[in-house]
Amino acid sequence: MRITALITGIVLMAATSANAVFVGFDTVPNNTQATAQPLVSNTADWNSASCRLSADVGMGSLAAPAGGVGDVDYFSLVLPAGCIVTAITTPLSPFSSAPDTLLGGLDAALAPYGTNDDAGTDSNGAGTRRGSAIRFLTTAAGTHYIRVTGFNDTGFAGQHSQAGDYLLTISVTPEPATLGLLLGGLVFFARRRK
Repeated sequence: MRITALITGIVLMAATSANAVFVGFDTVPNNTQATAQPLVSNTADWNSASCRLSADVGMGSLAAPAGGVGDVDYFSLVLPAGCIVTAITTPLSPFSSAPDTLLGGLDAALAPYGTNDDAGTDSNGAGTRRGSAIRFLTTAAGTHYIRVTGFNDTGFAGQHSQAGDYLLTISVTPEPATLGLLLGGLVFFARRRK
């Protein structure tokens, strides 16, 4: 009985595996989908039928506007359908206030998942919070995009005056059924024999 529980637990845990996604700093140019910086370290592994649990953080920078046009950073993720993606920016120049980011996402067909400005608050009472956050479920396999621009650039065309460094935190989580397999495997290991 004990060996059966051990084998079942290992099989369920092996159904999902952890895999780190990312990078260090954003590359230039990465201001279009065609030049987007890939966030996945091994895209062949991510083209599988199931999503891998992962999270990582990297540093990006919005360059100072030149000729009235600001910087837009694009990052790409090659993912199967059924992955929950969370992306969060944290302004660093100074902490929580500059650059004032606007964050958006695009699905594999380049349809927008949505945008966000000024998500959440920090706990140190620093005043205005300018970070952004988006969450979405991948509905089709393929390349998905995260884009970072400055406040009020609703068309993501660089029509903003923001500049400075930011942290970009990305997490990819399997949809609940796959995550349940992982948790089910953990339960078998945690179970005590009476």
